[in-house]
Amino acid sequence: MPLLVRRSLSARLVRIIAAALAAGETADATFAAPLIPGSIVIATAPGTGSGPTAITLTEYPPDFNSPRQAFTIPSGAPTPYGATVGSATTVCQIAFPADDQQSVLVATSYTNTTSPRNAGFVRCDFSGPAPGVAEASPSGDGAVDGRGVAAISSTVFASTGLSLRRRAGTTWEVLISGNCRWIERHGGDVFVSTSSSSGAFSAGNGIYRLSESAPAPGAPSPVLILAAEGANPLGFAIADAQTIYLAIHAAGGGYDAGLYKFRFNGAAWTNEGRLAAISVGQAVSDVDAAVSGGTASVYVITDTTIWSLQDALSSSGATWQVTPATPRVPGLSRGRSIAIVPTPPPPECACRGDLNLDGAVNGADLTAFVACVIHGGPACACADVNANGGITPDDVGPMLTRLVTEGGCL
Repeated sequence: MPLLVRRSLSARLVRIIAAALAAGETADATFAAPLIPGSIVIATAPGTGSGPTAITLTEYPPDFNSPRQAFTIPSGAPTPYGATVGSATTVCQIAFPADDQQSVLVATSYTNTTSPRNAGFVRCDFSGPAPGVAEASPSGDGAVDGRGVAAISSTVFASTGLSLRRRAGTTWEVLISGNCRWIERHGGDVFVSTSSSSGAFSAGNGIYRLSESAPAPGAPSPVLILAAEGANPLGFAIADAQTIYLAIHAAGGGYDAGLYKFRFNGAAWTNEGRLAAISVGQAVSDVDAAVSGGTASVYVITDTTIWSLQDALSSSGATWQVTPATPRVPGLSRGRSIAIVPTPPPPECACRGDLNLDGAVNGADLTAFVACVIHGGPACACADVNANGGITPDDVGPMLTRLVTEGGCL
């Protein structure tokens, strides 16, 4: 590489870093979309009454200092894709497909623009410079109380008060007939909460499961039964094979509204009690959890507040019930659902410093390298130029060396 070009690249990198730091560059200031892995997305639907209500998705960083971005799904003619039933409390779950960190699936009550209206889901795409509705799919069961949603690749599960349906490709089929609520996927199975105690759910109110690939119609198996009748489970998070966090949004069946923890003791699920920090009477709608080692980072949404807490998966009884929890965002208007943006697996890096993966370390990698040093992120493996397992300003010198003395990948 000619000496003049080397000096030009070095000077350019220094200028980019200096300008970014002088401007106090942050992830919030630089990017509107895409979503940041590890951040928190919530859905609110503030309307009342029986008519359609717009759903707003809001992203918060893990420290909840301020909202990062918000997107209100269009709810007026001719595209009322984001509408939900204003007076309902069991609607509007959000979820991420297992293999897509930039698509937020939203269970919707009014999903098509023609009569008869149908529940289903919309997919909101955050991969571009601004979010938008990329897909709307009515499930076809005639209900307008879209409740739960979950997906892997092109297979989507959606629920209403009438059924749990599965869409493989473009065709919807009835997987379970009955009063279904919210959905989660875990270990090749699909789980659904219900307050029903009849038909497929004759074992009582709680959580049931069946294989994601079960022939339709399927026969769900009871997993966690709360009561014979009267209980009101809604959102839940399966932290691991032995731990479930469950949101109960209204009193009934011997349970107050609140966040509950259940542990599997090898033979049955044991109720470890309601989290005391969230006072009795608060309608808890949803919960999500990210596990690292033996600790879960748990995020909870009520009608009015986002809460966060750290919990040892093995905690039980009184220990669990007094786990410190922090109210992060008060003053919500009908908080409905909460989901953690998944972290994709880190890309393999065959050439340290080659941020754009074109097989060479050159000026085209500079902007991405600086963004990784300042912001970090799961797509920054190749910014760890000194190969010490972290991305810090200590990588700047080795990056300059790659630019000036090596150039291409070795």
